[in-house]
Amino acid sequence: MSLDEVLTCRQHQHLVTVLMRPTLKAMSIRTVDYRVKGKVQGVYFRVFAKDLAQQHGIVGWVRNDQSGDVIGTAQGSAEALEKFKEGLHRGPPQANVAGVEYTNEAPLERPQFQGFEKIKNQRS
Repeated sequence: MSLDEVLTCRQHQHLVTVLMRPTLKAMSIRTVDYRVKGKVQGVYFRVFAKDLAQQHGIVGWVRNDQSGDVIGTAQGSAEALEKFKEGLHRGPPQANVAGVEYTNEAPLERPQFQGFEKIKNQRS
């Protein structure tokens, strides 16, 4: 085997690896619903959550709940979701997070959202 054939083979192997990554990544996508309790409204928590999600490649949404909590859905890799969850527990400087509840955590074949949306407050 010539040097050119070896290089072509290695390039082909790299190409196959690169092409397979999205499939492997898609299999490891997870979803989780969250509820953040405490002083979390009026302190830019939704902006914080959106920025945090974008930093870690998370898709989903966040909104204020009538109960005074902030709720949402986050989807991404298990590693990215862990970092996102850590950030939710911290919150922005003005917030006082009393706790975060997670429900409906499950694997997904593919994300159900294309980005991360901060949903505006509904006026009564």
